[in-house]
Amino acid sequence: MTTRFCARACALMLAAFSVAAQNTVLSGRVVDADGTPVPGAAVFVEPGQGGELVRVAADTQGDFQLEGPFTGGVGLFAVAPGRSFGGVHLNLALGEREEGLRLVLDAPSSLSGKVTTDKNAPVAGARITRIGLVGPSKVGIPLAKLAAFGFEEPATDREGRFTVTGLPSGGRVAVKVGHPEYAQEAVDDLVPGNGNVAIRMWRGVTVRGEVRLRGDQSPVSGAAVILRSAQPPHDSAVARTDAFGVFNLRLKPGVYLAQATAAGQATPGWQRVTITGESLETSVHLGLAG
Repeated sequence: MTTRFCARACALMLAAFSVAAQNTVLSGRVVDADGTPVPGAAVFVEPGQGGELVRVAADTQGDFQLEGPFTGGVGLFAVAPGRSFGGVHLNLALGEREEGLRLVLDAPSSLSGKVTTDKNAPVAGARITRIGLVGPSKVGIPLAKLAAFGFEEPATDREGRFTVTGLPSGGRVAVKVGHPEYAQEAVDDLVPGNGNVAIRMWRGVTVRGEVRLRGDQSPVSGAAVILRSAQPPHDSAVARTDAFGVFNLRLKPGVYLAQATAAGQATPGWQRVTITGESLETSVHLGLAG
């Protein structure tokens, strides 16, 4: 019995060691524009647009380390009180070690503007779900996901006005706007400090879809669904399935590539979805396999 128990315990330890050995390790330092360390900065990893954020705090020297099964396109960014967001976009292989990374937090600036319909009526309750830092650093900042960590997701007021803070001074950014009654809209090449940004939204087409296992056709709840435009700049919309494996969002007419992921499973490649605009609704069915 003792020998059998030891064999089982050793097997579990070896399995755990094997998983840990496959983890990707990211380490570096958070500094300000002058190169001074920023202690206690919040550092985040976004393992793909459909992945959940992972957070650590930089130590007293501004140093940080994150470890996990990060692979493919990964966003690494940081923020601190009185500083802007800053980070880098990485393309990683599982088990890779990226050391000596520097996340630069600049002096903070803001961006303000108004969201309207195609008939120039203000859109209240539109959320600024994501910002993209495109210069000097390049990384996406998922404001919608940061709400779970106590950050405020910017939204338009009754007059359609909004303000986004924490943007790096002297850089350039893109913003993504979402609303349940309108198609997602993205605007790029914006300069922080601009107080008159104009964003227009259209009703678009409702995309109703479901995600099921390819084997027994059971619905998959909590799956992340990404629909990426096939036309430049290849903007992406993200949704999650409910308890019945169903998701809903609105998109402008065009050609999209769809993919769903959940708990180690994914659709086999990207599925082509064409939204013509000839009908008010388009159906999408995605199957997951191990």
